[in-house]
Amino acid sequence: MSKLHDLFPSADSLLELTPDALAPILLRVVAGERQRGMFWPLIVTQVTIGSGMTAEGQHAYPHHKQREVDALVAETFELLRRMGMIHPAPDTNGQNDWMVLSRDGEEAIKGEDGFDRIRALRSFPKELLHPTIAKDAYAALQRGDLSTAVRDAFTAVEISVRDASGFTIDDYGTDLMRKAFHEQTGPLTDQSLPKAERESFAPVRWRAWGLQEPAFSSQGHDRRSARSSTPSAPGFATPVHCRCCESTAREEALIPR
Repeated sequence: MSKLHDLFPSADSLLELTPDALAPILLRVVAGERQRGMFWPLIVTQVTIGSGMTAEGQHAYPHHKQREVDALVAETFELLRRMGMIHPAPDTNGQNDWMVLSRDGEEAIKGEDGFDRIRALRSFPKELLHPTIAKDAYAALQRGDLSTAVRDAFTAVEISVRDASGFTIDDYGTDLMRKAFHEQTGPLTDQSLPKAERESFAPVRWRAWGLQEPAFSSQGHDRRSARSSTPSAPGFATPVHCRCCESTAREEALIPR
């Protein structure tokens, strides 16, 4: 990996960047500057003049720009630290300002999209997920295992709908959703709503299962009963009109609204 001065020979070109834009670049720079797995933050703005016994390090940028450059680099390192990409090295090395890349930092320098992928995963608030979904799906989401996260989310919704409806393990997938939210006989349908509304909202519940079935159905994946003590059906991003979720409450969805 090139040094910072190689990438930005001009201080002005470097100072055009925000810490957010510089962060992925700086992370790769320090990864290439590591010694025994550690790096010293101040080294990134240094260049070596001379060679052999006469070699010495000095600031890479003009004197009148050094304060601005150092402030930008320091702010970017602080951003990387808050993001969990870097942290102090263990023992006395860390006490002497040596740093290491965290596990997230190591993942972030893999591939062109590594940094954005890790940042997106870590910035997803767990609070956006219904507790029943978060119990299983959030860990997979943080690992970047999106297929497993989606499967676990669909499974949690399906199990909760089945239990809230009083159905058996033989009810699953699209057929389960059709029965649970049938506009006339569905146990989770709010019969106090006008017929037109019941008919328009019913397909919202089961169409998603038509797209993912049988890949993520709880049938054959997880036959356990619902793990939530509340009989609500999590996972719907649209208004859910049914008795199990109390009128028109919006349930938390896997994808933020």
